[in-house]
Amino acid sequence: MAHRALPQALRGRQNCPPRLRELGVLRLAQLVGSAYEWSHHRPMALAAGVTADQAAALAAWRESALFAAAERLVLAAAEAVHEMAVTDELFGGLQAELGQAGAIELIVVISQYEAVARIIQALGVEVEAGHRHHLTDWAQPEPASCPGR
Repeated sequence: MAHRALPQALRGRQNCPPRLRELGVLRLAQLVGSAYEWSHHRPMALAAGVTADQAAALAAWRESALFAAAERLVLAAAEAVHEMAVTDELFGGLQAELGQAGAIELIVVISQYEAVARIIQALGVEVEAGHRHHLTDWAQPEPASCPGR
C-alpha cells in the first residue's frame, strides 16, 4: 500500500535510536487506539531493545520504574504530538537528548504514524492473523472525549 512508503523510509533513519522511536510509536498506537499499529510495531520494538515488561507497562508509564529518563521524554513527546501540544521546553529536552536531527525525526515519525493509524481505521484494515499474537499486552485506551458532544 502507498501509505507504507514514508514509514519505511523513516525507519532507515538513524538520528533517533530505533528503540526510542519504536517506544514512541507503541505509545502513539495506544493513544489512537490502533491495535493494527501495536501488532505490527510491538515485534519491531522488542527487536530494537524495548522489553516485553516495558511494552506491557506502557499505558501506565508515568507510574512505572521500568522507563529511564530518555524513554520518559520520548513517551511524553508521543503524548504531546497526539495532543498537538509540543512545547518549546519539551522540544528542547528532545534536542538535548537526541540532537536536533533526532528530535525532528522522532516528531515526524510519531506524527506520521498517527496519520497512518487514522488511514488504517478509516479503511477498516484488520489485524492480520499472523500478527494477532502480538496483542497479548495490548492495553486499549479509554475513549477520548470529543468537545461539543
